[in-house]
Amino acid sequence: MDNVIITKNSTVEFFPLFINRENDQNGSVIVGREDTAKFVELPEIGLTVIQLLQKGITIKQCEQELIERYDTEVDVDEFVEDLLPLNFIRQIDHQTIESEPEIKENFSFIRSSNFKWLSSKWLTILALLIITLGWGKQFLIEGTIPSHQDFFWSEYLGINVILNLVIFWSILLLHEFAHLISARNLNIKANINISTRLYLLVLQTDVTGIWARKKKERVKVYLAGMKSDATIGGTASLLLLVVQNSFFHSLLEYVILTSFLLMISQLQVFLRTDLYFVTMEFTTKNLYERSIQWVTYVFARIFSKTQETFNEIRVVKYYSLFLVLGVSISLSIGIFYGLPIFLELIYSSVKEIETGFANSQFLQILSGSIIIGVEVSILVLFIKHAIPNMKWTWSKIRSAI
Repeated sequence: MDNVIITKNSTVEFFPLFINRENDQNGSVIVGREDTAKFVELPEIGLTVIQLLQKGITIKQCEQELIERYDTEVDVDEFVEDLLPLNFIRQIDHQTIESEPEIKENFSFIRSSNFKWLSSKWLTILALLIITLGWGKQFLIEGTIPSHQDFFWSEYLGINVILNLVIFWSILLLHEFAHLISARNLNIKANINISTRLYLLVLQTDVTGIWARKKKERVKVYLAGMKSDATIGGTASLLLLVVQNSFFHSLLEYVILTSFLLMISQLQVFLRTDLYFVTMEFTTKNLYERSIQWVTYVFARIFSKTQETFNEIRVVKYYSLFLVLGVSISLSIGIFYGLPIFLELIYSSVKEIETGFANSQFLQILSGSIIIGVEVSILVLFIKHAIPNMKWTWSKIRSAI
């Protein structure tokens, strides 16, 4: 891109672009490429620039047309230059622009043709029935909520932890598969990957291409994961009525606990959970990024780092307050609860290994070794994926100062 020369006489050829005209509060439109899942929010005049250039006219002719239509001057050459990193442009002056390849999807065996039945009306009704009966039995008939004691079902902590992790990550993977299948049933490119939220290691499904669909369809994809969690927990609750074996009974109670916690965790919208994206649909786009910029601006003003004036819409200000409070509380919980628990687990595991060697107890040695191995592996994975996210957040903060 560095070798591309853009002049007033340049012509621009674009890749096929999708245009979503579900205007936001500021009268903007969503423009992007479905094959690379790159989308950007543009003002109406930005879309007009693209449409004029698509007719084959020069940048200078485009600027003249804008003056006639909007009575305003626009530096179209700068606008075109800003679009280059988005890979929207195929050629400038018949010179081909290097573009990033189409997204390579993981779990490629999941195609809409194979899993379309999961979006059927009758299966949705069945899922809602299971959710209503299962959780209704749990909360209304039995009058109980899942307990932290459901986590502990074995006298060997290591065996307990490893099986619980298998169950937890299985439910979490099914949660992400629900997003993935829901998106691909709409012919949207989607990928599951590992990421971080504050001090948490999470799975997430990238469905950026969802902006090429209507709001109703986007919300359906965002809520697919919670629907999966609720269905799994409801099924486990109903199975407790017929399962007599104490071991499987304990495992089902842990499944209910995990499903419940996963659903509750979605209320932490300040961590960009599924409900954050639902909230964004009914407020304003880029809510998180705009809130980061607003919070940075407010703190800069407080500490006299800037004299610039900057304002935001009310919903961004409210979300910014919720963001600061939520992050502060979550970090406090991590420091005063999560970290001590992590250190205590490591210490207890070391003592368990020592005791196991002293008493020639293989299961104690295995139990302690499993916990240390799991905790260290999670820590390494977290550090690996946290660094890019920290760089991204810091870049947003620096750009807002």
